Amino acid sequence: MRRTIRPILAIASTTARELAGQPAIMLLVLAGMLLTAFVPLLHFHDFGEPGRICRDGGLAYQLVIGTLVAVASTAASIHGELANGTALAALGKPVSRGAFLVGKWLGAFAVVARFWFCVLASSLVAWRVPQRFTDFGDEGMGYVVDSAAQCALLLLPAAALAVGGFLHNRLRRRFCPTVLATATWLSAALLAACVLFDRQWRLAPAAANIDAAAVPAALLVLFALAANSAFAAALSTRLPAAPVLVASLLLVAAGLSWDSITAAAPPLALLPVPNLQSFWMCDALAGGGALPRGYLPVALAYTLASVAVALGAGILLFRGRDLS
Repeated sequence: MRRTIRPILAIASTTARELAGQPAIMLLVLAGMLLTAFVPLLHFHDFGEPGRICRDGGLAYQLVIGTLVAVASTAASIHGELANGTALAALGKPVSRGAFLVGKWLGAFAVVARFWFCVLASSLVAWRVPQRFTDFGDEGMGYVVDSAAQCALLLLPAAALAVGGFLHNRLRRRFCPTVLATATWLSAALLAACVLFDRQWRLAPAAANIDAAAVPAALLVLFALAANSAFAAALSTRLPAAPVLVASLLLVAAGLSWDSITAAAPPLALLPVPNLQSFWMCDALAGGGALPRGYLPVALAYTLASVAVALGAGILLFRGRDLS
């Protein structure tokens, strides 16, 4: 067991470090954060719940852009190395093809998880920006917009780029990994500050200062991204990035509408397509709602089964590929 796990972890760690240096990954992460930061500026209607569009928009960006990150990561780490012969160096050692594929998927998923965290932090902060009717105590009541949080969200990607450029120029740090690390830490710091301070930026630690109810729904999106990245990893053993991207986006579209598709054509229910509608629970949070108790463990088990099926199919495809 140790001989199997150690190579997988080593490949995953190396893959995550290599992918962090890809400009495309950095740009997708910053784009996801910036798009989430712009959502409060378009908050012209609250749909009966202040901040709902920020929550739903953040979850949508996590799923769609996260799928792009998953495809870019797996295509660069699997198909790219298979095409240029780099994979032979790892497979020439006592590393099985299955261990190689699983390690590559773990490394790519680590990058996807970092993207997910940065966009989640941005969406949790964006939720508190739109105006709300607030009680000021002795000063009366009125509407408040958290302009400070909005400015921080808009400046965070630029600050990450500035820090990355400075450290690259002064200390010769690698630019893209430094920007990603800075964006991650700044997102965590801003999220912690918003938990500690209320919308008037008075010290009042409370989970209600952010949209904490959205975290379980965001975890479901992360589960969906895990299944999507495993599917992309399996296809990347045979196909380049463009066909894998098309297939992954089709999987997302089919998965989100799978209930309607199988209702119209019941025989299609036999196909092993992940039902992504089970991972998209925005409507359950409307009006102060929450996910059903025990839903997350069941979704996690379903995700692990989907990942196992996808990676198993990928290993079978990989075994028949000529690497010479």
